[in-house]
Amino acid sequence: MTLAANLKALEWYENEADYYASLCGGISSAAGRPLRQLAKIVGDGGTVFEFGSGPGIEADYLESLGVDVLRTDATAAFVEMQRARGKDAEQLNVITDDLGGPYEGVLSLCVLLHISKELTDSVLAKVAGALAPGGAYLVSVRANASRGRDIVWWKREEDFAERLERAGLRVKWSEHSVDVDDDAWWTFIAVKV
Repeated sequence: MTLAANLKALEWYENEADYYASLCGGISSAAGRPLRQLAKIVGDGGTVFEFGSGPGIEADYLESLGVDVLRTDATAAFVEMQRARGKDAEQLNVITDDLGGPYEGVLSLCVLLHISKELTDSVLAKVAGALAPGGAYLVSVRANASRGRDIVWWKREEDFAERLERAGLRVKWSEHSVDVDDDAWWTFIAVKV
């Protein structure tokens, strides 16, 4: 995936935000497990910075667990969608913008499939820089190729885990899962050392 492909993906989400949101259901027990683990690490009243918030389903769930979430997305359509629901959200592109911090947690589920492997290290460095010591990063990456899509995927769990470690993030937990569309994912919780 190139930067041009990343921009193409952002354009698709900008134009298809309502359609994408219609595909998103609630948080299942299995999908909620890593979010509950993140909430436990962050603690009541702790702050999670989320990039790629989309329609805000994961942020809503974390807030129901007592966590404050700073919602951001690279597309104006998702930011406006969340604001229309009464949520604070800001437009932010993780490739070009600063993340701020420090935060007790950072969240990006189903986002890095749109970030080239060449840019992954700089994004992970930004995440590590935005975390407070002991803060946790919950991230998912694709574990298989998808027919007809320009996405980034990781064949081996160790390959992405090594990127996290290089950024100063120690993997505390990981899981392989397959979603309802038969797309495989690696999900990680990594803690800033």
